[in-house]
Amino acid sequence: MAHFADRIAFGMETPDFDVNRVILAERTPEFSEAIRSELGRGASYTKAHALALEALVPGAGAFISQPNNMLAVSYMREILRNDWPSAGLAHWLGVLKVKREGEFSSRLIREDLAGNSWMMPDFSRKVIAESEVSDESKLWPLIQGVLLRSRAEDLRRVWGIDEGIEGLFLKHWKESHGLDDFIGICVCARYTRSHIRRRLVYILLGLDRWEVLGAIRRGVPYARVLGFNEKGREILKRPAGIRVITRLAEAQGRIGRYFADVEYRSSQLYELTLNNPDFQRETRKPVIIHGDYSQRRDYQ
Repeated sequence: MAHFADRIAFGMETPDFDVNRVILAERTPEFSEAIRSELGRGASYTKAHALALEALVPGAGAFISQPNNMLAVSYMREILRNDWPSAGLAHWLGVLKVKREGEFSSRLIREDLAGNSWMMPDFSRKVIAESEVSDESKLWPLIQGVLLRSRAEDLRRVWGIDEGIEGLFLKHWKESHGLDDFIGICVCARYTRSHIRRRLVYILLGLDRWEVLGAIRRGVPYARVLGFNEKGREILKRPAGIRVITRLAEAQGRIGRYFADVEYRSSQLYELTLNNPDFQRETRKPVIIHGDYSQRRDYQ
């Protein structure tokens, strides 16, 4: 049965590096021992990961320290884990590595919105400038409320809450003067800011550890289409090996409905970070673009 894509493309700082060597090194007992040793010396997980890889694959430490290289390793690791390169033509997934040129980041784009940006077309800059800015600090009262009524064993039932991070949260929330202050207090060698942020979202969503694990093991239940143009319409007409939906209400089966519910609640949580939340946003039809999208016309 055909699939939507037979290739995945992503940017890398150093696309010529042999990513397979990194992934294979991560599977060795020597890597596990090295990373435990570095963590024992007080290194953060990110630094310990880089040092452990460098000991096994010269140059890998510097390679993995680049954010897009690290993301590429995650993609390649998942491809190899699923054995997609050798699972037959219908499931084969090729990789296209693209060299990243210049300094591009979401931060630089945000900073350049007010100026004459050369990073994006005028249309894109206008859309971003007109969009509401998410303010995660609005979630702090919710986090305080959840931590107020929670015990350590309650938090340990949440997906991703392990290695003692629940104790760190319960210890410091009362002394914090806001979300950013709380995250800063909890940051340590073991937990980065992004790690802490993700766990706080898991807690707010109430993601039960065993429900999530069971759902993940059953695979992806659907592909949700958020928008498409005429070319996309033709692609969507092709048979695919996964159920395609345009609205969360179309998800089927217990696992499908579970993922759809989590997706919906996640979107509602995001709306709470906006000054003018729109709780019906997720129920609307996907965006259909006709003609020249750069002119922003004929939208449905």
